[in-house]
Amino acid sequence: MTRTDGPMPISSLYGRWMVCLGLSLCLVGCANTRLSHEPGLVTGVDRQQPLGGAARAPELSLILHTRHLEFGEPSDPSVGKWWSQRKIRGRLEEVMGEFPFLAEAQWEATDAPYRLVIEATHAIRGSRFRSGLSSTTRYIIPSSEQSDVELDTWLSRDGNLLKTYGAVGSYKTKRHLIFLLLPMMWGSKVSSETMEDTFRDLFLQIQRDAAELFPTG
Repeated sequence: MTRTDGPMPISSLYGRWMVCLGLSLCLVGCANTRLSHEPGLVTGVDRQQPLGGAARAPELSLILHTRHLEFGEPSDPSVGKWWSQRKIRGRLEEVMGEFPFLAEAQWEATDAPYRLVIEATHAIRGSRFRSGLSSTTRYIIPSSEQSDVELDTWLSRDGNLLKTYGAVGSYKTKRHLIFLLLPMMWGSKVSSETMEDTFRDLFLQIQRDAAELFPTG
């Protein structure tokens, strides 16, 4: 008779250890909270307001530049690229249809008389040391970061600057192992909603000036 009990092979122990390690790396919970968006026009103004003195939407070239900062320094290029293409531009496109003056806007159109350049910065602020310590302990030690979405914008016509605009939105992310058990606190849409409302704040300012910026004559 062949014995089946006895010490477990080292390869099996190693395999189980790797599985446990992989599971532990996934056990991280995040709680996201919206802080603010400025100038805070979203809740007080109807987004579908008319163009005023402008008879129709102008031919407008839309240019978007993005950067992703972590604790004051540029992030890993792959992270920055993903954030630019998937998050910031995606959130901008989500709200464009709400504003009549953007009805004829095209991405990087070379022959449009109007040009709207948006520089979007997503900046993560907090303690790099505490964030690293929290990550090293697999979030047994909690960490907290504030993320700011900053939009700086220039509107020009035929190469002449007409006006500048700006808007800022903020949200906070807290990481702790215990949040894994509290899905009602995750707030997975907080970053997207903050970005969208920040773009709305920006576009509302421009749309308020539509009669001045896009005259019919």
